[in-house]
Amino acid sequence: MLFFRAYFGSTSNDVSYYGTSPYDNDFSDIYAGATIGYNFSTPKWNLNADAALQWEQNKINSESVSEFYPLINISAGFSPSQKHSFRAYFHFGANYPGASDKTPNILQQNELMYYTGNPNLGLSRQVTFNLSYNWLLSNKFSASAFAQYFGEYNLFVPIYQHYHDGSALLRTYTDDGNYNRTQLGLSFNYKLLGGALQLAASPSISFYRMTGLFDISPNPFTCNASATYYLGNFYFQASYQTRSLTVQGNRGMIYKDRDFYQVLAGWSRANWNIRVSAMNLFRNDWLCATNILSAPLYSETRFVDGNNFHRRLNLSVTYTFGYGKKVQRGNEVGEQSGANSAIMK
Repeated sequence: MLFFRAYFGSTSNDVSYYGTSPYDNDFSDIYAGATIGYNFSTPKWNLNADAALQWEQNKINSESVSEFYPLINISAGFSPSQKHSFRAYFHFGANYPGASDKTPNILQQNELMYYTGNPNLGLSRQVTFNLSYNWLLSNKFSASAFAQYFGEYNLFVPIYQHYHDGSALLRTYTDDGNYNRTQLGLSFNYKLLGGALQLAASPSISFYRMTGLFDISPNPFTCNASATYYLGNFYFQASYQTRSLTVQGNRGMIYKDRDFYQVLAGWSRANWNIRVSAMNLFRNDWLCATNILSAPLYSETRFVDGNNFHRRLNLSVTYTFGYGKKVQRGNEVGEQSGANSAIMK
């Protein structure tokens, strides 16, 4: 099936501030484009593809940046049998910075730091490519593998300059460098004892490479694992996930959270479901995440507190009232599906 569509859109914001640094700014974004696409499907193959040519104008007061650029989306799947399936996805597009990143006004955060934007920031190009394979050996064992690449080129990043004759710093933004992230992962699901015991694991490794003012290249490994056992109306589960690390390109920042572990036990019958869970029982501190920034003239390490990774006990008691549409019950803890890659959904 072949299709064609055209579109137009516009957003506008008038931001006025009457505080210690008063200003009045008009922000607007106008875009228009045309798309042509094609859909094809058979019992084994399916293909969805579209390409667009888009014009966009990003304007702040009297200063504006406009550009024509292409948008491409291609998604394809192949299933030679019920046990094997392949999927691929490709996207080429662009990203415009937001109004707060382009504001020309200077705001004071404290006695040492001032913030401003850059009205001349342009768009950055983006490429995404996903590839996945799913293997269903039997009702007892399934597995999947995936690879993903995301790249953003000529992205906008924060820079720090001397301000007030060197007694303070001014943070602004500039177009600089590229951001690359490649991720490889596997997922497994294995059922034992007639399905009463389910084991699942999802290991993955990421390769970050950020160039330009921020030279960042960590390669973090992560893994989620769980074991679930069903005994009549009772169920028990133990799970663990490692700490994750991500690089936030447009901020030039490394984000680290904490590892997480829990055990739970529950009972379910008819409309009732009772569950008790214990999380991070041996962790006393309240640290959730760490943000690390290292730039010329300025660096910071910021700690984020909260209760997400602090030890705690949860008790949940639910009763389901079923009426109208049929409500499916059973397996309240959730089947451990290690075969599907969440990144491909």
